[in-house]
Amino acid sequence: MGWLPGEFRYHVCQYEEVVSLGDHTGFEATLRLDVHTVEQVKEWVQKLKGSSGVTWRVDVTRPRLGKRVLFKASYKCQHRVNPRAAKSSKNTCCQAKMHTTLKRLFEIGHTPTSALAVLKHDLQMEYGQRYVYVSANREICPDLPYVQRLFHKVCREEYGTQTGPTMLAALKLQVEIYNNKCNDTCALLGTTSQGAPLVVVCSPLMKKVHQLKHSGELCFIDSSGNMDRENCRVFLLLTHSCAGGLPLGILLCQSEDEQTIAQGLEQLKQVVGEKGFAGRGHEGPQLVITDDCRAERGALRKAFPKATLLLCSFHLLQAVWRWLWSKESGVTHGDRPALFAIVKEMLYCQEIGSVDRLYSEARGHPVAASYEKFLRYLDRLYARRKCWALSYRGSFLTRGNNTNNFAEAAMRVLKDKILQRTKAFNLPQLFDLLTSRLETYYEARIVDVALGRWESFQRAKFLPQDGNIAASHIQQIEDKKFVVKGSTQTYDVDMDLELCSCPAGQTGAPCKHQAAALMNQALRLRSNKMKVLTEQAQPSRSVTGDRPQE
Repeated sequence: MGWLPGEFRYHVCQYEEVVSLGDHTGFEATLRLDVHTVEQVKEWVQKLKGSSGVTWRVDVTRPRLGKRVLFKASYKCQHRVNPRAAKSSKNTCCQAKMHTTLKRLFEIGHTPTSALAVLKHDLQMEYGQRYVYVSANREICPDLPYVQRLFHKVCREEYGTQTGPTMLAALKLQVEIYNNKCNDTCALLGTTSQGAPLVVVCSPLMKKVHQLKHSGELCFIDSSGNMDRENCRVFLLLTHSCAGGLPLGILLCQSEDEQTIAQGLEQLKQVVGEKGFAGRGHEGPQLVITDDCRAERGALRKAFPKATLLLCSFHLLQAVWRWLWSKESGVTHGDRPALFAIVKEMLYCQEIGSVDRLYSEARGHPVAASYEKFLRYLDRLYARRKCWALSYRGSFLTRGNNTNNFAEAAMRVLKDKILQRTKAFNLPQLFDLLTSRLETYYEARIVDVALGRWESFQRAKFLPQDGNIAASHIQQIEDKKFVVKGSTQTYDVDMDLELCSCPAGQTGAPCKHQAAALMNQALRLRSNKMKVLTEQAQPSRSVTGDRPQE
């Protein structure tokens, strides 16, 4: 202990004397230090130089392995130089080596149970057959009650209590630190009418996503809970892209009533400013797709009165199926598929008039007519047909998106990738985890798409096959406008607007006619470039008829 710096707390896990070639005592030891940052580790190494009388040089800096290893490096004595300089007078072949590893568990969102499971796994990998003896030593492998007490101690020091004034103070500090780190107002802390905290986040990456034109066209919103011990609600706003759904903002609140959501959206408009939503600012996006949540849709109408609210097709069919299977409907088992098919046909029909016709036919359907409750349920659905029937979306730039699946997938990312299926200690830790991890996750996804590492389903959607359309059937009218002849009729393609006159391309979705025009233009540009390069490579004769000039 006299060999170590005295101002740190230590726990000696293992100590063993070894044979030494001098007048000193050689040893191998494993120590645990009460340090939490890379800077503290480096400070300890510097102070060890004075207390031990050994100047330590970095031998190897190893990469971070896993999410729980923050820093890993190996050190050697300065008198042990590289083998190629073995004849140097400074090379004493000193065997002194030191390995440092900085690990964390609770700081990345582990619960006491999951943290102890990770520790046991690491001990098994490290000690092998000796694990049965090591695990019996509580100094190395503590029991669960001890880990729970340590968990609450660490989290309270960092994030305050689960509720109350200390939690609010920690949350305010987290928001200030995050805004200073971003050199911008990327998070805003407010208070609801009930006195509960309300946090809005729009990170630097999210503000860049707001510059995309798609953010002003279409937005998805969904919420989920069960992410912290106080069941805080997390609302996520996204827009579509070739990289999947990209976030536009996050709302953290402790309730999901209409007034709270509306206040959160107003705070989000303050953070994004007039440049948000592709320059639409406080008007918000043109279209918003949600599930059938009354409070959520009411808040959106207050915050974005000019936006058109659409219902997710998947959630609509899911709600109809659940109603048919409920005792309230009174529908027998054999009649449920027929009644479900009626609503499904009304949803997917292509013409507006077909919805009215199918509704009239449904009221006279022999199975539907025998269920008065279903007819009343169908009347309520028909009154809202403009929100969910796909035939009414022909003039909207939905880009082929009729469901809220981007938001559903993003919620799964939050729970699986970001929180790793664990619960945060309180709202400040949840804020810390979302702001520190979500940004890097979406950055990695965007980089993968930029490097061509697309998943197969993304590539199939945004790079559709050209349908073997011959080049002779493609006529270029203007710089970015084409006429493509299909099997039955001719379609107009505008590459600037990303539109086609076919049923799929009318909403801005990728189609085979746009793919054919794009591929034809790319081949033509490549052919012209090769022609120019060939002409430049051919030798040209001088005016006087001398040797050709290369």
